[in-house]
Amino acid sequence: MYIFNKVQIILKVSERCNLNCSYCYYFNGYEEGHIDKPPSISMNVIEKLTKDIIEMIDYGNTIKSLDIFIHGGEPTLIKHEKLDSIIDYLQSNLSERTNVSFFMQTNGTLISSSIVSLINKHKISVGISIDGNELTHDKFRIYRSGKGSFKDVKAGILKLKNNLNEDVPRIGILAVATKPESMIETYNLIVKDLEIDNISFLFPEKNHDDLTGKVEISEVPISRGLINCFDVWKNNTNVNYRNVLELTKFFKEVNVSNIEKTNQLECNFIQSRLLMVRSDGDLYHYDRFLPQDANKIITGGENEVKNIFDLKLFDYLTSSSFKYIDSLYKNLPNECSDCLYKNVCRGGNLENRFSKMASFDKKSIYCQDIKMFYNHICSELINAGYPE
Repeated sequence: MYIFNKVQIILKVSERCNLNCSYCYYFNGYEEGHIDKPPSISMNVIEKLTKDIIEMIDYGNTIKSLDIFIHGGEPTLIKHEKLDSIIDYLQSNLSERTNVSFFMQTNGTLISSSIVSLINKHKISVGISIDGNELTHDKFRIYRSGKGSFKDVKAGILKLKNNLNEDVPRIGILAVATKPESMIETYNLIVKDLEIDNISFLFPEKNHDDLTGKVEISEVPISRGLINCFDVWKNNTNVNYRNVLELTKFFKEVNVSNIEKTNQLECNFIQSRLLMVRSDGDLYHYDRFLPQDANKIITGGENEVKNIFDLKLFDYLTSSSFKYIDSLYKNLPNECSDCLYKNVCRGGNLENRFSKMASFDKKSIYCQDIKMFYNHICSELINAGYPE
């Protein structure tokens, strides 16, 4: 029997998007499979996924926490009635067996009254992408016509902010870390102007061989942008600046005993599993698409894509591919051996560690940015009296 502390499912309810963001890993990167996928997910896929989760639990396995991310493409492109039916079905069948939470990642351009009602009904935690002020944002996050999306995104954020019920999780903002000046613009726009207190910056999809999509990167280190935002954040630490909290959370938990230590002795304990379910039921072992060479290494050379109609979800979650991914975070690159932060970043995200020559045995392409950012935070904490 297995205990899964957390299972996260990226549910690709839509394989299409109304935007054409220049740096998008999905439409302007390695992945081109969306072209042949059904535009929206079928209920047959939802029903088989649900059936497999129920069987996993009823056969004696435990899923302590199940996070389901409504994702795309752009999830709000599909009919709201269908989206409601999908969430209703998952909630009604799974909520008595495990702790289910729903999330939605959206570009924010299509936030209608019915979408707001749907989010309120299911208490969905919503993430919206925005990159700086109008001038900066509209360089990257554009419609297929070339028109910028900033005004529509801002309107969508305000519509949600002003109409969400109090028991619905607060809105989260995701922004791509590009130029330091645009990062502080984004932070001030979100926190000061829009009064949203939940923000995170994502590193661009870069590995040691190339850059996915087209994104303008400044010659000034990305860490400078993260640090600039931190220096504003420390004056209002009520803001959930997730890039900072990843480190401070680690400090708080460093003396906590090993999670579920006794259970690990009695059965197979898995801390987390993250998978993607596509509109036709195809399964993927990561939340972002990796280069084909990287996928071959993870799957042991297999090219065949696994589909939920051809195997049990439990067999997929306990497969050699996931065990290999576990090993990559456990057995870090040699370059990381003396790093103070190796237990925080675990070598960095897989997409930032990969190269054709060295596989995943290299530190993150953003290693120096991460170190500079964490060094600055630690220095500020020590100056504030935090024990070394």
